Amino acid sequence: MPRADTKSKEKIAETAMKLFAARGFDNVAVKDICAAVGIPRSSFYLAFADKADILAYELQSVKDNFAENMQDFIRAENDFERIWFLTDAYLKNAVMFGPEICKQYFILELRGEAGLFGLLENFNDWLIQLTTNCQKQDIVRSRTDPAALVPMQLNLAKAYLFEWVCANGAFPLQDTVRRGIETFLDVAPEYRKQPL
Repeated sequence: MPRADTKSKEKIAETAMKLFAARGFDNVAVKDICAAVGIPRSSFYLAFADKADILAYELQSVKDNFAENMQDFIRAENDFERIWFLTDAYLKNAVMFGPEICKQYFILELRGEAGLFGLLENFNDWLIQLTTNCQKQDIVRSRTDPAALVPMQLNLAKAYLFEWVCANGAFPLQDTVRRGIETFLDVAPEYRKQPL
Protein backbone atom coordinates (compact mmCIF):
# COMPACT_ATOMS: atom_id res chain seq x y z
CA MET A 1 0.00 0.00 0.00
CA PRO A 2 1.47 3.44 -0.91
CA ARG A 3 2.42 5.85 1.89
CA ALA A 4 2.10 9.64 1.90
CA ASP A 5 5.19 11.66 1.05
CA THR A 6 6.97 13.67 3.78
CA LYS A 7 5.63 17.02 2.53
CA SER A 8 2.03 15.77 2.69
CA LYS A 9 2.56 14.30 6.16
CA GLU A 10 4.02 17.57 7.42
CA LYS A 11 1.11 19.59 6.00
CA ILE A 12 -1.44 17.26 7.61
CA ALA A 13 0.43 17.29 10.94
CA GLU A 14 0.90 21.07 10.95
CA THR A 15 -2.78 21.67 10.21
CA ALA A 16 -3.91 19.10 12.79
CA MET A 17 -1.69 20.58 15.51
CA LYS A 18 -3.17 24.03 14.88
CA LEU A 19 -6.69 22.59 15.07
CA PHE A 20 -5.86 20.66 18.27
CA ALA A 21 -4.46 23.82 19.87
CA ALA A 22 -7.46 25.92 18.84
CA ARG A 23 -10.32 23.48 19.52
CA GLY A 24 -8.87 20.78 21.76
CA PHE A 25 -7.73 17.34 20.69
CA ASP A 26 -11.02 15.62 21.52
CA ASN A 27 -13.02 18.22 19.57
CA VAL A 28 -11.19 17.64 16.29
CA ALA A 29 -12.16 14.70 14.10
CA VAL A 30 -10.18 13.24 11.21
CA LYS A 31 -12.81 14.69 8.85
CA ASP A 32 -12.06 18.18 10.28
CA ILE A 33 -8.37 17.75 9.56
CA CYS A 34 -9.11 16.50 6.04
CA ALA A 35 -11.42 19.47 5.37
CA ALA A 36 -8.83 21.97 6.63
CA VAL A 37 -6.05 20.42 4.52
CA GLY A 38 -8.34 19.84 1.53
CA ILE A 39 -7.71 16.11 1.18
CA PRO A 40 -9.88 12.99 1.19
CA ARG A 41 -9.86 10.73 4.26
CA SER A 42 -7.98 8.10 2.29
CA SER A 43 -5.03 10.51 1.95
CA PHE A 44 -5.08 11.09 5.70
CA TYR A 45 -4.91 7.36 6.37
CA LEU A 46 -2.01 6.96 3.94
CA ALA A 47 -0.08 9.33 6.21
CA PHE A 48 -1.34 8.51 9.71
CA ALA A 49 -3.15 5.69 11.48
CA ASP A 50 -5.19 8.09 13.62
CA LYS A 51 -5.03 11.44 15.43
CA ALA A 52 -2.71 10.08 18.13
CA ASP A 53 -0.27 9.05 15.41
CA ILE A 54 0.09 12.74 14.53
CA LEU A 55 1.20 13.44 18.11
CA ALA A 56 3.77 10.65 17.87
CA TYR A 57 5.03 12.12 14.58
CA GLU A 58 5.42 15.57 16.15
CA LEU A 59 7.21 14.07 19.15
CA GLN A 60 9.76 12.53 16.80
CA SER A 61 10.39 16.02 15.39
CA VAL A 62 11.11 17.24 18.94
CA LYS A 63 13.67 14.46 19.36
CA ASP A 64 15.28 15.33 16.03
CA ASN A 65 15.55 19.02 17.01
CA PHE A 66 17.70 18.13 20.02
CA ALA A 67 20.48 16.99 17.70
CA GLU A 68 20.17 20.07 15.48
CA ASN A 69 20.69 22.45 18.41
CA MET A 70 23.84 20.90 19.89
CA GLN A 71 25.95 23.93 18.89
CA ASP A 72 24.05 26.02 21.45
CA PHE A 73 24.72 23.32 24.05
CA ILE A 74 28.45 23.40 23.33
CA ARG A 75 28.61 27.21 23.47
CA ALA A 76 26.85 27.50 26.85
CA GLU A 77 28.72 29.61 29.44
CA ASN A 78 29.02 26.85 32.03
CA ASP A 79 27.81 23.38 32.89
CA PHE A 80 24.72 24.63 34.71
CA GLU A 81 23.66 26.41 31.51
CA ARG A 82 24.20 23.10 29.70
CA ILE A 83 21.92 21.38 32.22
CA TRP A 84 19.40 24.13 31.61
CA PHE A 85 19.76 23.83 27.82
CA LEU A 86 18.70 20.16 27.92
CA THR A 87 15.74 20.94 30.16
CA ASP A 88 14.68 24.09 28.33
CA ALA A 89 14.72 22.42 24.90
CA TYR A 90 12.01 20.09 26.24
CA LEU A 91 10.04 22.97 27.79
CA LYS A 92 10.19 25.19 24.68
CA ASN A 93 8.38 22.48 22.76
CA ALA A 94 5.78 22.16 25.49
CA VAL A 95 5.10 25.90 25.31
CA MET A 96 5.03 25.75 21.50
CA PHE A 97 2.51 22.87 21.58
CA GLY A 98 0.41 24.54 24.29
CA PRO A 99 -1.36 23.03 27.29
CA GLU A 100 -4.12 21.25 25.34
CA ILE A 101 -1.70 19.25 23.22
CA CYS A 102 0.58 18.61 26.21
CA LYS A 103 -2.46 17.19 28.00
CA GLN A 104 -2.83 14.67 25.19
CA TYR A 105 0.85 13.78 25.49
CA PHE A 106 0.32 13.10 29.21
CA ILE A 107 -2.58 10.80 28.30
CA LEU A 108 -0.46 8.96 25.72
CA GLU A 109 2.39 8.73 28.23
CA LEU A 110 0.07 7.16 30.80
CA ARG A 111 -0.96 4.61 28.18
CA GLY A 112 2.71 3.90 27.43
CA GLU A 113 2.35 5.16 23.85
CA ALA A 114 4.40 8.39 23.75
CA GLY A 115 7.87 8.00 25.24
CA LEU A 116 7.80 11.72 26.02
CA PHE A 117 9.39 11.52 29.44
CA GLY A 118 12.12 9.21 28.24
CA LEU A 119 13.36 12.04 26.04
CA LEU A 120 15.25 13.82 28.82
CA GLU A 121 16.13 10.61 30.60
CA ASN A 122 18.20 9.70 27.52
CA PHE A 123 20.58 12.39 28.75
CA ASN A 124 20.88 11.10 32.35
CA ASP A 125 24.58 10.28 32.03
CA TRP A 126 25.30 13.75 30.67
CA LEU A 127 23.19 15.41 33.36
CA ILE A 128 24.95 13.46 36.10
CA GLN A 129 28.38 14.46 34.78
CA LEU A 130 27.35 18.09 34.32
CA THR A 131 25.94 18.20 37.86
CA THR A 132 29.17 16.67 39.20
CA ASN A 133 31.16 19.35 37.36
CA CYS A 134 28.90 22.07 38.78
CA GLN A 135 29.41 20.74 42.30
CA LYS A 136 33.21 20.78 41.86
CA GLN A 137 33.01 24.38 40.60
CA ASP A 138 30.62 25.43 43.43
CA ILE A 139 27.95 26.39 40.91
CA VAL A 140 25.65 23.75 42.40
CA ARG A 141 26.00 23.88 46.19
CA SER A 142 23.89 20.81 46.98
CA ARG A 143 26.23 17.97 47.90
CA THR A 144 23.69 15.23 47.27
CA ASP A 145 24.94 12.50 44.93
CA PRO A 146 24.29 13.68 41.35
CA ALA A 147 22.92 10.23 40.45
CA ALA A 148 20.14 10.93 42.99
CA LEU A 149 19.73 14.62 42.12
CA VAL A 150 19.17 14.19 38.38
CA PRO A 151 16.01 12.02 38.51
CA MET A 152 14.55 14.32 41.18
CA GLN A 153 15.34 17.36 39.04
CA LEU A 154 13.63 15.77 36.03
CA ASN A 155 10.61 14.88 38.18
CA LEU A 156 10.47 18.50 39.35
CA ALA A 157 10.32 19.68 35.72
CA LYS A 158 7.59 17.11 34.95
CA ALA A 159 5.58 18.22 37.99
CA TYR A 160 5.73 21.87 36.92
CA LEU A 161 4.73 20.86 33.40
CA PHE A 162 1.75 18.94 34.79
CA GLU A 163 0.73 21.98 36.90
CA TRP A 164 1.09 24.21 33.84
CA VAL A 165 -1.18 21.92 31.80
CA CYS A 166 -3.76 21.81 34.63
CA ALA A 167 -3.62 25.62 34.88
CA ASN A 168 -4.09 25.87 31.10
CA GLY A 169 -0.76 27.66 30.68
CA ALA A 170 -1.55 30.34 33.27
CA PHE A 171 2.06 30.85 34.39
CA PRO A 172 5.43 31.15 32.62
CA LEU A 173 6.53 27.52 32.44
CA GLN A 174 10.20 28.00 31.57
CA ASP A 175 10.88 30.69 34.19
CA THR A 176 9.05 28.70 36.86
CA VAL A 177 10.99 25.50 36.13
CA ARG A 178 14.31 27.39 36.01
CA ARG A 179 13.69 28.98 39.42
CA GLY A 180 12.59 25.62 40.82
CA ILE A 181 15.71 23.85 39.57
CA GLU A 182 17.99 26.64 40.79
CA THR A 183 16.43 26.38 44.24
CA PHE A 184 16.44 22.57 44.27
CA LEU A 185 20.12 22.34 43.27
CA ASP A 186 21.03 25.34 45.46
CA VAL A 187 22.69 27.12 42.55
CA ALA A 188 25.09 29.87 43.65
CA PRO A 189 23.42 33.30 43.32
CA GLU A 190 25.76 34.58 40.60
CA TYR A 191 24.67 31.73 38.31
CA ARG A 192 20.95 32.15 38.80
CA LYS A 193 18.82 33.74 36.13
CA GLN A 194 17.43 36.06 38.75
CA PRO A 195 19.90 36.23 41.67
CA LEU A 196 18.49 35.90 45.19
